[in-house]
Amino acid sequence: MPSKPKSPRRAMQKSVRLSEIQKAAREVFFTKGFAGATMEQIAKQARVSKGTLYLYFTNKDDLYVSLMLPVLDELGRYLHEFAQQVERKTIISRDQFLSRLCEIYYATYQFDPDGMRIIQTFQLGNHFAAMSKATLETINQRASANYRITRNVLLQLMRDGILKQRDPIKLTDILWATLIGIIQLEESKARTTQKDHLKVTLLCAFEIIGEGI
Repeated sequence: MPSKPKSPRRAMQKSVRLSEIQKAAREVFFTKGFAGATMEQIAKQARVSKGTLYLYFTNKDDLYVSLMLPVLDELGRYLHEFAQQVERKTIISRDQFLSRLCEIYYATYQFDPDGMRIIQTFQLGNHFAAMSKATLETINQRASANYRITRNVLLQLMRDGILKQRDPIKLTDILWATLIGIIQLEESKARTTQKDHLKVTLLCAFEIIGEGI
């Protein structure tokens, strides 16, 4: 006999509970560090049982990596708006494209620097093996959607003659890798110098890339 579909109220309650757990996890992870944080501490902070955590996440790694999802969603919203601008032909030059993309990337970083650091950790392969299939699929879906939007924006700008004909797949990777690498480098330097050069360095990098596209 088929199971009954979940009621909207029950689905909303589950979503709220998940949000509360992730909020508590952020506080514990970024206070104790990943190594020092435990599922017990997170459960206590979220005011739920440890067993409840395991209804949502397989383990600590799984919960940690899930905290990058809001960053992917925020980036997706920016990229969707950007794609609409490109479709309306309001992006009319290479420099305008690069400036706008740089603004999008930097705004995404500012939205949640900690979430962006989790993305860096994930892309290094850390925690990958311990993730649940559900979390991995969700991350892949949202990241792939953002990737497709960026690639399609590049293709459209190439068709419009604004960008040179380049491999859009490789170019998408280069633009994203530039962001991730500069964040890692400039945050590392800022811890010593107490100076924030992230945005100006990102702009400079995109200007250099612009010479080739």
